[in-house]
Amino acid sequence: MRKMKYNRNVLQTKVERDIQELQQAEPERSEHAGLNQMFRINPKLEDVVEVPLEEIRDFGGSYGTNRFQIRQAKVEEVAKSIQVSGILTPCIVRNDKSGLAKYECIAGHTRRKAAELAGKRTIPVIIRDCSDEEAVEMMAATNQQREDLLPSEKGWIYRIEYESMKRKAGRRNSSQVGNQTGREAEGENGSQVGNQKKTIDLLAEKSDESKNQILRYIRLTYLERFLSEQVDTKKLAVNAAVELSYLTEKEQFHVHSCIVADRKKVRIEQAKMLKQRSQQAQKEGRELTVDEITEVLSMEEPKQESEGWKLSLPPLFRQYLPRDFDGQNWKQLAYIEQTLLVCKRDPDLQRKIRDAMNATGGMTAQS
Repeated sequence: MRKMKYNRNVLQTKVERDIQELQQAEPERSEHAGLNQMFRINPKLEDVVEVPLEEIRDFGGSYGTNRFQIRQAKVEEVAKSIQVSGILTPCIVRNDKSGLAKYECIAGHTRRKAAELAGKRTIPVIIRDCSDEEAVEMMAATNQQREDLLPSEKGWIYRIEYESMKRKAGRRNSSQVGNQTGREAEGENGSQVGNQKKTIDLLAEKSDESKNQILRYIRLTYLERFLSEQVDTKKLAVNAAVELSYLTEKEQFHVHSCIVADRKKVRIEQAKMLKQRSQQAQKEGRELTVDEITEVLSMEEPKQESEGWKLSLPPLFRQYLPRDFDGQNWKQLAYIEQTLLVCKRDPDLQRKIRDAMNATGGMTAQS
């Protein structure tokens, strides 16, 4: 039998073209292209069944909540694709143990909403038998593919993956992990995975962000929803929100009430002070009162006295300036910056500056 010879470049070009055509034909498929491999989903091997949309409910229960928002613009985009090509990637569901519906949606929330918008009555699904923990992990992993993640959503993805790695390593249970995350965020020693590396170090290696940044995102998951929304809408800075995440639920509620009532932004200094006072109050077996919180949030930002520009000039250059020049004239800053670069190395320029100073009486420090 004669062997067929293939041109590698031609074959590679063909494969790339086929992939591109496939992605253009179905936007919602390309968004979750890695999902099948991640969770060993093979529609050709697993049973895909058509299920009425009314028999499927949203993800969530006592084991967890869907922390990820559905983008209406994406729903509309996928709905148009469904009207043209149908639903090519099935949703993942499991039997609903709560009895609220027949099935619970784990992956494919956007497709489900898009199918409703497109006028579909049924949707193809794969029914999985998975635990609560596996369902939460799968739900987070599917959202990890998105490019428009909000800070709170990114925090939940990191936290769920962090806790999953802890469980698989045979470490602390979920509640202990939450406390451990808080300690690691403050720089204390965390538990080791293997002989040397902490779980957070392993997670950072898988991510394109530092472990400190990951820990900051995880701390956002300890915010109450009303403050979390302030972060997502950029009304509350992430760094300040991290400090506020250490407050109790009641204290966070009071902070939010003050923000809304007074329309003030929480500065990082105020957030740090609230954290310190809250921790002290908790040691005393109490919580901060509304008055105590209001007092901190009402503190005005200290005024900084404007002293103008203070320039430290080398003696070689200062000899060409008038004696009364005090380095505060910002209008001359560009000239000074330019001249300093070459003054020391250019004797001819030094001579020209000296001559110019003598002819004009030097620069006058004006405000």
